[in-house]
Amino acid sequence: MLKSAFEKLVRQTPSYESHDLIRLQSKIARLTKNLTEKTLAEFKLSPLQWSIIGIAKTHPQGVRYVTISQRMGVEAPFVTEVVDTLKKKGVLKISTDPEDKRAKVVTLSARGEGLVSEIEKKVKGKIDNTFSDLSSSDIKTYLSTIRKMIEKIEAKV
Repeated sequence: MLKSAFEKLVRQTPSYESHDLIRLQSKIARLTKNLTEKTLAEFKLSPLQWSIIGIAKTHPQGVRYVTISQRMGVEAPFVTEVVDTLKKKGVLKISTDPEDKRAKVVTLSARGEGLVSEIEKKVKGKIDNTFSDLSSSDIKTYLSTIRKMIEKIEAKV
């Protein structure tokens, strides 16, 4: 069922039903969240917290709050709240941006770095198991399409 929904969403045909695009996108987001929530709960993390940890992982020299906010599509004060919670959990560190002393940057703590590989292994294992009949190429195409759609929408906003 997910494979046919995925193929329908990705297939580039001249016509499509707008309600299908909205429904399928909402459904995959909800199903993916549900699929990973239980695993993340083992580490006392939410999908949102995991996303912010992932952004910090991809910026080992540090990432500004505003960059996290933009990547997440949420307001900066919300990011501050979540980052503060993750700092209290010992997962993230906050320091002064060496390029602009007024700004703060977020990096993974030593504990956070260790947690990332453990969590990634479990979450990716669950996802891989669920989508075992899809090729790596299928998943990459899906992710590429989502990124392109987000870029197009953000360019219009």
